Amino acid sequence: MRSHGIALLVMLLLVGLLIGGITALRYQAFADQHQAIAREAVRGITAELARLIGEQERLVGVFTQDHQPLLDALVRAPDDPDRYLALSRQVVRYFPDASTYAIANPQGELVVHDVDFLGGELCLQDIREFDAAGQQRQRVHPSIDVYHFDLLGEFRVDGRDYILLVSFNARILGDLLGHMQTPDHERLLVLAGEEPLIEATPAGPRRDFVRDDYRLTDEEAARVLARDNVPGTRWEVLGLHAPRLFTTMRNRLLAEGLLVFGIFALLAGVMRHFLNRAQGQRDRAERLKDEFLAVVSHELRTPITSMLGSLGLMVNGVAGELPPRARELSRLALANGERLLGLVNDILDIQRIEAGRLAIERRPLALGRLVCESLEHNRAYAERFGAGFLLEDQAPGVVVHADPQRLSQVLDNLLSNAVKYGREGDRIEVVITADDDHARVAIRDHGNGVSPALAERIFEKFTQGDTSPRRRRDGTGLGLFIARTLVEQHDGRMGFESAPGRGSCFWFELPLAQPVARQSAAGPLD
Repeated sequence: MRSHGIALLVMLLLVGLLIGGITALRYQAFADQHQAIAREAVRGITAELARLIGEQERLVGVFTQDHQPLLDALVRAPDDPDRYLALSRQVVRYFPDASTYAIANPQGELVVHDVDFLGGELCLQDIREFDAAGQQRQRVHPSIDVYHFDLLGEFRVDGRDYILLVSFNARILGDLLGHMQTPDHERLLVLAGEEPLIEATPAGPRRDFVRDDYRLTDEEAARVLARDNVPGTRWEVLGLHAPRLFTTMRNRLLAEGLLVFGIFALLAGVMRHFLNRAQGQRDRAERLKDEFLAVVSHELRTPITSMLGSLGLMVNGVAGELPPRARELSRLALANGERLLGLVNDILDIQRIEAGRLAIERRPLALGRLVCESLEHNRAYAERFGAGFLLEDQAPGVVVHADPQRLSQVLDNLLSNAVKYGREGDRIEVVITADDDHARVAIRDHGNGVSPALAERIFEKFTQGDTSPRRRRDGTGLGLFIARTLVEQHDGRMGFESAPGRGSCFWFELPLAQPVARQSAAGPLD
């Protein structure tokens, strides 16, 4: 049950990381989208402002050329009302958005100006800078009535330079910003510098909205997503996201992520509850199964042992000479009883292994002697199949720490398997070797070998295989599983090599109890 809890905690952690990653990606995609919107809008406004200023500058230049005579006459006679009115009408016709006009010399001294002209020092300063630099850079000029920006055109009269100044209402800048407004975004036209001054917003120039300080605040600067300079002017267009746009989105994404995680955590909790309940039921069923097997196995062993003892006495003639047919039937019953007892013992061993109660009593043990005893013990079984054993002890006197009864169980299993799955009349080779740390026992038969399909699960429980055309195999399929488990509990290991049609070699290794002198001895034991 604890493993279920750990697995669910790991799963919740992974799901939390996944939801967090998805939330971060969604937020980044949202930010990238709005930044792209701001960049596109700012580029569009910058291009439109540049086009507007450029077109109006061109018209001022065209106007000075087309009305050169009228301008000459007015400069020569600035107090002539007819010429003054004529020029005023032409300015209005050419520039519907113009608010006023004036004529000045390059030093910024006014020669002629409209009756509504309210130009201040900034206008005159722009005139002087225009003459010095040969170009002008627009900015918004504040005045009592109209916030405006100026466009200048140059002409000559009697060899002297004069400048025509046409003032435009700065509200057209706000209108342009307003026409290109997008949801959740703000557009500002600012006077570029270390402390940008707001020139216009979609509401209009500075006079159309009220604030304590028209300089860009730190909070507004933090919301700027894109900016671009308007060519030929002092202006910079800023694209800002609406206040709390990203905060609101971030909170929404976090709420959605927490909701999804909460739902998953709830489902995980419900799943853990049912898993714990199911695990409890499985544990109870497993416990009942173990108790049942223990009871049945122990209850079977007593009558089986008694039956085998009686059959043994009958077969050996202790109870009197039996007719040949009765003796043969008694031998068959004895063999099947021994097989049944082996099955019961295997089931008990499996139960002890799975319960962790398999007793291993290790002591120094001469490996060669134990192998010889096992060969003698299995000789009669091998003779039933016309087989024999050939021992090659390449490490005589080798000593291992082992439980003799359990190690004999391993050898009996491997030897009986070699006999069963070897060819008819096979000579089973048993080889003992040793290195500096381990001793190895290898048992080779010359049968059909282990099929590739069976090789991957040969050491699993209830695995059986019969590759011979003669069905002479018996067993539970538990022997190799028990044998490998016993070897591993001796700190050893077990494996095999096999090739179809060329037999199999099953081997196991055990740690040495002491170094040995390596010698070689060989001889048939059959």
